[in-house]
Amino acid sequence: MNVLDNGALDCFAVADNVKKRECLFLIALANTKMGHYEKAIECCDNLLAVNPQDYQSSDLKAEIERRRRREGIIGVSVIAFGAVVAVAGVVVALTLKAMRG
Repeated sequence: MNVLDNGALDCFAVADNVKKRECLFLIALANTKMGHYEKAIECCDNLLAVNPQDYQSSDLKAEIERRRRREGIIGVSVIAFGAVVAVAGVVVALTLKAMRG
């Protein structure tokens, strides 16, 4: 840990619970925006463990899960498209070879 981290931890240690909650929520939000979904969900889970009625954390966690599903679907689609293009390339190559030959 560097000096700035120690200073941040000192500030966090003396902060009241409302400020700690706000800080942890903002960390979850920042991690979400950077695409660090596992860290963001961990922050949301910690917030929800303390206050299960925390609608902001609950909504953010639901949004993170939607993004993970959407990005997973996009990834599978890209792979499937690549496979289709590869198969089409093989078919075209075989067709051209048969026509020449």
